[in-house]
Amino acid sequence: MDFSSEINSIKNSLDKLQGGLAAQALQKPRSSSISISKESIALERIKISKAFRDSIPSSEKISKCYSYYSNFGNFDRDIILDEDRLLIDGYVAYLVAKMLGIKFVKVLRIVSTDMSVDCAVNNAPTQRDEKNE
Repeated sequence: MDFSSEINSIKNSLDKLQGGLAAQALQKPRSSSISISKESIALERIKISKAFRDSIPSSEKISKCYSYYSNFGNFDRDIILDEDRLLIDGYVAYLVAKMLGIKFVKVLRIVSTDMSVDCAVNNAPTQRDEKNE
């Protein structure tokens, strides 16, 4: 079997297994771009998902974050947002900033031009989700 036939055989197998999507992906290589920028943003502009709003961090986590901020003037972890300002990580730091009345916070903002990366980031289960299952 030559290389071309072998590739076609793999594509056909994948097509059968995954309803055609895998074969399309093999035929159309996609370029992707992810950029990460550090920004200062108004706390009120950060969007919070229902999953975060419904979660209640432990008082120990909040106390630890508050103490670190009091001692060093910044948070021990980054607040991470997607391109639409939706919170991806750093919910405890967000809550402490809100509690302290901080108007602007430094964030890492992730922007992707690859929809599969965007979907993976925004739909990935968090540790909270895994604990609640």
